[in-house]
Amino acid sequence: MENSKEQVIQLNLNLIVARGPPVPTIPVPVVAAPPTITVPAFRSEKFSVPEQFDGTRSKLLEFTTQLRMKLEVNHDRFRNDAAKVIYSVSHLEESALDQVVPLVNANLAAPFSSITAFVANLEALFGDPDPRGTALHQLVTLKQGKVDFATYYSQFLRIVANLDYNEKAKIDALTEGLSEDLKDAMTYRTDRPDTVEAYATMLMTIDN
Repeated sequence: MENSKEQVIQLNLNLIVARGPPVPTIPVPVVAAPPTITVPAFRSEKFSVPEQFDGTRSKLLEFTTQLRMKLEVNHDRFRNDAAKVIYSVSHLEESALDQVVPLVNANLAAPFSSITAFVANLEALFGDPDPRGTALHQLVTLKQGKVDFATYYSQFLRIVANLDYNEKAKIDALTEGLSEDLKDAMTYRTDRPDTVEAYATMLMTIDN
């Protein structure tokens, strides 16, 4: 009987709860996710394209210099070293291209292991076998003549880069090829700088 009473009481409580007013539902505001902002990947400004190299020896240094600068400045535009090599090969023509065609056909994806290997191959095929001897000959014959000092100096730097001259030797060689007017102007100067760069700056100022 006690159990039955407890069950009746529990049923009555359940009935009262069931008949009571419904618990109000509070809407939960849904916050929209912020829009996804896509940050564009960095792209270097496109550097000038090197001219095609046809195998002419005198053009090799200019080509490899321009090529290295292009690949360094725009390194983010090439996905890997193989892409750099393929790009470099695409700028060969005539006899220079003929020399690498067998290597390209043997391994189209990567005919050279790196740009360093590519340049070394070109230098072995088309480079000067005696760069120091050639530079010495060019330096002896280099004269400023009627051109401005800046033009003469740029030619001097290109030649002397192949020689292991110290600063004094460079200054002496640079002075040797000066025009007579600049030589006369420097005769009365006692403040000759110790570096070829500072010396050239002085000469350029006087020439201007």
